Amino acid sequence: MPSGEDIERLKQFAGEVLVVWGDADSYINVEQAEQQRRIFRRAPIEHVPGAGHWPWLEQPDWVAACVSEFLRNQTAEPSKNG
Repeated sequence: MPSGEDIERLKQFAGEVLVVWGDADSYINVEQAEQQRRIFRRAPIEHVPGAGHWPWLEQPDWVAACVSEFLRNQTAEPSKNG
């Protein structure tokens, strides 16, 4: 668990952070994914259906698609119209 000082430093990060969480995680409650939004200002959460604590192992294709889309959006050039 990060210290209060570490959390304050993480809050300074201005970039977007993708949170991937198994919606059937029995080790760490899925509500903890929302904690990430209190730390990172821009943190979309992807709930992996039917996955537990290791969603990238349990649903690798689903997670890969989410991460690929997230990265594609991060590297896309902004529109010249707005």
